[in-house]
Amino acid sequence: LYRVASLQMAAKAPGDAMYSLDKALKGNAAHLPSRLLLTELQVRNGKLEDASAAAKTLLAEHPELAAAHRLAGDVLLMSGSAQAATARYRRALELEPESKHALRVYGATSVAGEHSEANEFLQTWVNAHPDDLVSTRTLATGHLAAGRMAAARVLFERIIAKNPLDASALNYLAFILDRAKDPAAMGFAMRAVNAAPNDPLILDTVGWLLVRQGKVEQGLSRLRDAHSRAASNPEIRYHIAVALIALARPDEARRELQAALQSPVPFMGIGDARKLLAELEQ
Repeated sequence: LYRVASLQMAAKAPGDAMYSLDKALKGNAAHLPSRLLLTELQVRNGKLEDASAAAKTLLAEHPELAAAHRLAGDVLLMSGSAQAATARYRRALELEPESKHALRVYGATSVAGEHSEANEFLQTWVNAHPDDLVSTRTLATGHLAAGRMAAARVLFERIIAKNPLDASALNYLAFILDRAKDPAAMGFAMRAVNAAPNDPLILDTVGWLLVRQGKVEQGLSRLRDAHSRAASNPEIRYHIAVALIALARPDEARRELQAALQSPVPFMGIGDARKLLAELEQ
């Protein structure tokens, strides 16, 4: 029944998985894997009262079990107690020094508003565990979101050195280099698209770089392909509009900008998109 529940989770049927686990525990209330998985599902599905009671019992019975501390932290975090959750995650990490616990410490510390402490913690972890590419990527994207381009670049380069076909890391590095006006950006973008030719974000990067290099027709083709795969992405539509303006097709560009700005999703370049639309509507 536990194995069935695991398959049901993989099939995105959490209700069925919880039913199977409940049935398993009726047959053997002490089956620890089922108890842990059921508590995890309770957290995921917002059944925090049940999850809290289960986590407390697990901690009382297994005080040296990292998973019990992790689940208790998950309950606390979902309940809005980020600092208390951090303490539980740190204990889980002491008991079981694994990436999943380190990332939870980082996340909870960030949610608590202690961003510099979170970054310092994860940087220390990444330095001590250079093969943990999941944590490295998390830290890199955090630096990128905060505008710390140099720090993000170092980490994405580290990921690519270990996995030269990591399309996402290649794409991020192309973006960073483009912001620095480094001509090497296109080379990394092309490596990314070769590694993942159907990824809309990568197609958008290549198309946008081509447009800005004056290869507008080629760039527009890539951007159209990206849009066909991610039609709800407003940034791609903004890039398409810029290409259309360069090709002296203002009416089509206006429609793209209007569609992009109607999206509730904010995007990089939204200010420029508004200015362009205002100019076209004059």
